[in-house]
This record gives sequence, structure tokens and C-alpha cells, in this order.
Amino acid sequence: MSNLNSFIGGIRIQKNAIEQMTLLESVERLPHPNRVCIDFSKPSAPAVSIGDHVLLGTPLTLPEAKRAEHASVSGKVIDIKLDADGNALSVTIENDKLDEVDPSIIPFDKKLTETSPEEILSIIKKAGICESVDGISVARRIE
Repeated sequence: MSNLNSFIGGIRIQKNAIEQMTLLESVERLPHPNRVCIDFSKPSAPAVSIGDHVLLGTPLTLPEAKRAEHASVSGKVIDIKLDADGNALSVTIENDKLDEVDPSIIPFDKKLTETSPEEILSIIKKAGICESVDGISVARRIE
């Protein structure tokens, strides 16, 4: 049996070392990026075109996509990388730094116990919630 605490090369970080190294550091707000490139986990039909103005949360893929992708900033779509079949691989947005939220983003203020399974499935689908392992839409798995 090998000793898990001994190995050749690499570094050894002692338990709680990261916490101790960052204990006195303050949290800083990073500046807004000028551009954001959103890589799609699955090639999908784009719901936007170059030149479109998008808002935070605007769907970037069509509803029938295997996985919903959304804009993480508001601004102008300046590039769309496509595969040979015309499916989007990524969308680049020039950030206007206004953080305007898409009007389709509505807070859900209903109790879960008062929500029908169909409503829950619709919310999951619109939000683009996916499994972390293979990126398959949770809504597609449930359907």
C-alpha cells in the first residue's frame, strides 16, 4: 500500500492553508468585461443574430434546443460562431455595461406546493437548468 502523503514532485498544501492565506484579503468587485463570449455546451440553433441587442437573461438558443443558453450581460451581439450545420457554437456580446434585465425574467413568488408539475417543468425548461455531468436539460430528462 502506498503512502498517500508522499509523492514525487508537485506541491503540498496543508489543511486550511487556503483559508489562512485568504483570511485577511477583501472581496473585490471586478470591472465589467467589454466583451463576453458564451460558449454553448451543445451546438444549437441561435435565437439571435449579429447586431441584435440582448438583455441579461435573453435566450440565445431557440426553445427546442437541447440546452437553453442565455445572455449574461446586456449589449450587442457582435459575433456568432457556427458549425457546418448552421448551429451556433458560441455568441459574442459587446457589453453595454447597463445590466438591463430581459422582461421575460420574472421572479417566481408562488409556493412550490401550490405549483403544478407542468408549471415547474416550464420554469426548468425556460431557465435552461441542466445536469452538470452531461449537460442534458433536466426538462428533457423529465419529459
